[in-house]
Amino acid sequence: MVLALSRRLLARGYRVELAAHPGQPYIEPFRQAGITVHELGIGGKGDILAPCKLAGLLRSRDIDIVHSHTRPADLAAYIATKIIGKPLVITQHGNINLDRETLTRRHDVFAFGYNVVLRGATKVAAVCQATKQELLQQCRVSPRHIQVIYNGIEQSSPVNGRTRERVRADLGINQNAVVAIITGSLKWKGHETLLSALASITAQAPNLLLLVAGTGPQEPALRQQATQLGIANLVRFLGFRQDIPDLLSASDIFVLPSRSEAFPISILEAMTAGLPVVASDIGGIPEQVEDGVTGLLVTPGDVDELTHAISRLIGNQELRRQIGEKGRDKVRQFTLERMVDGYISLYNQVLDVR
Repeated sequence: MVLALSRRLLARGYRVELAAHPGQPYIEPFRQAGITVHELGIGGKGDILAPCKLAGLLRSRDIDIVHSHTRPADLAAYIATKIIGKPLVITQHGNINLDRETLTRRHDVFAFGYNVVLRGATKVAAVCQATKQELLQQCRVSPRHIQVIYNGIEQSSPVNGRTRERVRADLGINQNAVVAIITGSLKWKGHETLLSALASITAQAPNLLLLVAGTGPQEPALRQQATQLGIANLVRFLGFRQDIPDLLSASDIFVLPSRSEAFPISILEAMTAGLPVVASDIGGIPEQVEDGVTGLLVTPGDVDELTHAISRLIGNQELRRQIGEKGRDKVRQFTLERMVDGYISLYNQVLDVR
C-alpha cells in the first residue's frame, strides 16, 4: 500500500522520500520506483536516537509532511515532528495496542504512550470504519483528527502472461481440482483453523487442494498439523511469492479466517481476480465482504462454520461464479486512485492547518 501510494504521488508531481530501517527487503522496490531512500534505523528496536536522526533528516531535506505507517516509525516520527514543528500524518492499519502473541488488548505503559502519540498526531488516517471506532473508543483520538481512507488497489489483475491452465501445470495441479488459497503472513491469519476445516472436508471433496502463499513463524507448526491431520498431500506451502495474481487466477476460492484484521488488501486482490471470499467477520472485513453476496463471513476460530462455508462453495460452481462477479463489482469502490485522492486531500488539510 505504501509503495503504491508513493508511486502515485511521485507521478502526480510530489516529492516522496522514504526513511526506513536498514536492510529491509521492501526498500529496493522504492529505489526502483525512483524514490529517494534514507536508511536511518527508523523502526529499529531500541534505537533511542532514531527521533533525533529523523529530525535532522527532515530539516536537511526540507520535508513538509511526515507520514508514518508502523508503530516504531509512529513513535520516532511523533518525537521528531515535535522537535522541529512539522505536521505528522499516521496511517493506522489496525491491531491497535494488541499483544502480538495473545491478540488481547494491552493496557500497559507502552499502550498508554502510543495512545498519546495517536492523539498528538496532526491527522490519523484509518483504513476502515472499524479502525476509526477503535481510535475513538479505545484510544480516545478526537474525531476531528481522524479521516477514513480505504486501502485501494489496481482494478485489473496483472497476471504475468500465464493462463490459469499454465499456472496449474507449472505447480503440478490437476486441472479438475478445486483450489482454495490463503495469502499473507503465517501468523494471525487462522491457518490452523483452515487446516482443521480442510481435514473435515476431504472425505466429501477429495479433489480439494489448498495453496498457502506466505511465510511466518507458524510454518513449522502448520506443516506438522497438516501431517498429523493426514492432509499434507492436499496442502502446498509455497513460501514467499511475487506472483500472487497468477496464483489467484489458478484458484477457485479465497479463504482468510483471520483472528485479527483491519482492511486486508489480500481480500481486494481476490475480489479483483473474481474469486469468492470466505473470511472472518472481524475488523473492517464486513466493509469489504457482504455475507452471502460478495462472500461468506464466519466466526474466527470456528472450524464448523468455516467447514460449512467452504463446502457450500466447493459443491456449487455457479455459486462461486455469482459471488465472484459480485465481489468484482464491489471492489470497484476501492480503487488505488480514490485512495491517493484521499491522502492528497488529507495532506492539503494538514497544510491548511499550519
